[in-house]
Amino acid sequence: MPHSDDRLRSIIDRLRHLFIELDVSFDADRIEDTTFLFEGGLGLDSFAVVELITLIERDFSFEFPEADLIPESFQDLRTIGAVIARNISP
Repeated sequence: MPHSDDRLRSIIDRLRHLFIELDVSFDADRIEDTTFLFEGGLGLDSFAVVELITLIERDFSFEFPEADLIPESFQDLRTIGAVIARNISP
């Protein structure tokens, strides 16, 4: 099911705010939609990613399917947003 740009934008904005809750030392408002979250970008470690997954599942009231729990699903906010959009009801 394709997702609208407005819906994806809303999801990405919510994701950006979740970064404020993470125990990381960067300004969440300065994260671009395509800023790489791992090495070469923000440098998130595995603990931060697990915490991010937990926050996303709580905030969006869903559980990531096992097939989506791969590094490629968490490259940047746009990629995570698309995964969420595929898995939640409009």
